[in-house]
Amino acid sequence: MDLRELRGFVEVARLRSVSAAAKALHIAQPALTRQIRKLEQELGTVLFVRSARGVEPTAAGALLLRRAERLLRDVGQLREEVTGAEHAVSGRVAIAMPPTTGALVMPRLLARMRRDHPGVSIHVMEGVNATLLEWVMGGRADLALMHDPPSLTLLRSEVLLREALHLVSPPGALPQGCGQRPEVRVRDLHGLPLILPARPHLTRLLVEQAAAAAGVRLDIVVEADGVALTRNLVAAGFGHGVLAPATVRAQVAAGEVVAAPLRGRALHTVLCLVDLASAPGDAARRAAEAVVREEVLALQAAGAWGGLMPDNEN
Repeated sequence: MDLRELRGFVEVARLRSVSAAAKALHIAQPALTRQIRKLEQELGTVLFVRSARGVEPTAAGALLLRRAERLLRDVGQLREEVTGAEHAVSGRVAIAMPPTTGALVMPRLLARMRRDHPGVSIHVMEGVNATLLEWVMGGRADLALMHDPPSLTLLRSEVLLREALHLVSPPGALPQGCGQRPEVRVRDLHGLPLILPARPHLTRLLVEQAAAAAGVRLDIVVEADGVALTRNLVAAGFGHGVLAPATVRAQVAAGEVVAAPLRGRALHTVLCLVDLASAPGDAARRAAEAVVREEVLALQAAGAWGGLMPDNEN
């Protein structure tokens, strides 16, 4: 087993195709096929199976993929540290974000990295919070932007901004009286058909705790795990959702839904920059961290996020 074989294996797993991987690596397809077979013989197991989507890693292949990606990343970082130019930053950084946040941040992040750190290769990934956490904990993602990450000793988490949660409603369906004031009170939720994520999602717990404190009984008509799904159900008139305002900015502008902040100091979500506490502090990672932080704050200053709360408010 050598690095060339591992690179070929990772590229096949990434592209789900031996021919596409061979083209990307600029080698002949039979040569790449021989590399994969040699790996399988050395390990004594099958690494890929064919499916309707191409070639898919087996359970053993998925395990090797995680370890190989980490090993290749470490080798790249070692090469940078030993032979890199004195002033130029180079290396590879994998950054993961939720889809809505990524739509805002990723274009600016990639433009800044290309301009300021052209020697750093960025691998961008998107997923829901549970997936982001799995990627960071497993070493597949070096950095992640996450909403309300869990408090774990293995993680380092930096709060970048806080957003007040908003009640998102079909057009013309905000609770009676909300049109005359800029926010929704918890007691306004009484009798509303609500679309909330299932427990133990933090938004669900926060809304339930606030309702219990106000003596309000919630009417949850649909449990929906996913921002896009909740937005679509609200727009279709199935009920009211509770979401961060940035996730419905485009839909509010298009008139598909309306939104108003929920009054309550605890009714907010935090966006955090997350990585492993034990992660190496190489130059490429530090550069990417700084750019992510700066671009999120620049977007905040430009009004890309609505309903922002002061840093000292809980």
